Amino acid sequence: MVKKWLVLLAISLEVYGLQDFFSRESDREGLIQYLMLHGLASALLSLVLVKLLPERYRTPWLPSALFLFSLQFAIPFIGIVGVFVGIVLALYLPRSNRKYPWSETTIPDLPFKPNEVSLKPLYSQGGLRQVLRESNDTDKRLKAVLATKRMKKREAIEILQNALSDKVDDVRLLAYSMLDGMEKEISTKIVHCLEGVKSASKEQRAVFKRSLAQNYWEMSYLGLAKGGVRRHFLNSAKKVLEELLEDMEQQNPDNLKIKGRVHLALEEYDDAISTLYQAVATGLPRSQVLPYLAEAAFYSGEYDHMLHLLEEYSADVHKPDMFTPVLQYWLKNPDTQDNNDPVLEAQ
Repeated sequence: MVKKWLVLLAISLEVYGLQDFFSRESDREGLIQYLMLHGLASALLSLVLVKLLPERYRTPWLPSALFLFSLQFAIPFIGIVGVFVGIVLALYLPRSNRKYPWSETTIPDLPFKPNEVSLKPLYSQGGLRQVLRESNDTDKRLKAVLATKRMKKREAIEILQNALSDKVDDVRLLAYSMLDGMEKEISTKIVHCLEGVKSASKEQRAVFKRSLAQNYWEMSYLGLAKGGVRRHFLNSAKKVLEELLEDMEQQNPDNLKIKGRVHLALEEYDDAISTLYQAVATGLPRSQVLPYLAEAAFYSGEYDHMLHLLEEYSADVHKPDMFTPVLQYWLKNPDTQDNNDPVLEAQ
């Protein structure tokens, strides 16, 4: 009931103000009087209309009321009528049929989303390569690329790089996007570590440097970097590790082992051997460096010493299965043991 009286009062004030303004000669006093009546009418209608708005437009209350008042006051008479009619029509004549731009659909049965996830890979590394190389079915090759998500990164990257030469664009683009995602992930870590090295304290700087060297090494070890770029990452890792190892507290087995592997990847075999032995001297188990020492001895041409290191490593009961074929070839193959030609041994 109060709302109706306020609306009637506002309309009366607006009509009276207009009638009085046009009935007298135009003067400043008549204009001021009309603006006062028009402002009062706009304020009364704003108080009524703001309560008719939906909740999300009504709160906060004061800005909404000021907005309605400004619309009505800026346009004499027409503004009041227009705002009042517009809000009333929107309340009593809402849009009945709404067109939704989205439609609900069921989740498709995608080939790369198995219903049951097994801990064992569906394909071996050789099986995936065979599918990519020999299968004529594009869907099978796409499945093979997607199956690399469940493999170790280094093995997956080798397969994805082979998929880059596929004849179908979808397979190539999928492999490229997965490789690009891995590279961006490591690059982001490198940028974060570089920023940390610049801004961190002395204690935290050592942590960032070690993480930076690991990420540089990972770019090379995983095979994401090739050629000159790979050598750049390896040299960067070596430089960071040399700076880190200047601190006696940082000369621990882990840092020395990484540095030894970096030297080995850079074909700096003498430095690799000395660094790996230094890691053993600081507490690293000898069994963890024997494969790398044997590799350095092989490339240095010290084949007898390499066989001695492999025999020592074969006695370790905790060695990974991945080294078993290498040990079987060098230590149990009679043709290899009887032939003293270093070239054949290297092959």
